[in-house]
Amino acid sequence: MEGLLRHTKRLCLNLVLLPSLVGLTLLGAALAPLAVGAARIAAGQPVAITTRRLVWLYGRACVWLVSRFVSLRTRELERIGQAAPCIIVANHQSFLDLHILGAMPTPNLVMVVKAWPFRIPLYGWFMRRAGYLNSEELDLESLLRQGGEALAAGASILFFPEGTRSQDGQLGRFRSGAFKLAAETGRPVVPVCLSGMGRLLPPGRFLLGDTAIRVEALPPVDPAPYRDQPAGHVALRREVKTMLSNMTP
Repeated sequence: MEGLLRHTKRLCLNLVLLPSLVGLTLLGAALAPLAVGAARIAAGQPVAITTRRLVWLYGRACVWLVSRFVSLRTRELERIGQAAPCIIVANHQSFLDLHILGAMPTPNLVMVVKAWPFRIPLYGWFMRRAGYLNSEELDLESLLRQGGEALAAGASILFFPEGTRSQDGQLGRFRSGAFKLAAETGRPVVPVCLSGMGRLLPPGRFLLGDTAIRVEALPPVDPAPYRDQPAGHVALRREVKTMLSNMTP
């Protein structure tokens, strides 16, 4: 009986949830130009901020859909809003991480991602207009400059310091961009631990698996104690990675 229930749930995930996520994405993409224009006129805000808010609403819709089919718990996410504008550093397990993290408490969120999502017609349109940063196209100096400008304008910034999705759920090597940005700007780093996403949609797979998802924001890390140290960003990077390692199963 237990095996039958697992099989039935897996069918529901792939015959109901997966098409629903695809349909939501296609509908959002079709309405995007009108929605961005109307929202911009109504709010009187720049295109980038308006687009980020629409992506945030899309992310919240995705979270609601996913939570109808699998256990999804969030903890301490208010820490992000309290520290904003801040630098969010999350582990990376699945293509769907972006959809879940799109619903962070702050709508004004700039994501730093690799080049390939910018090449997807549906995603690329949003990402360019939202002012997201292409980590492969920008050199480090440009990334830090544009990241600093976004923080100064009130946006929080999301990094996946591993740069790519984990193949086994374990943390990979962290890159330094997020931590150099924190050291330069003095803005706090908020680690966010994702667990279960790698079982929902593992790298290289196209079918969803049953899982329990947890999204937890850890205490913000003040970069001030690291700023005067030689290669202080390295010590900051190690501290944040240790925090996430202790939380990641």
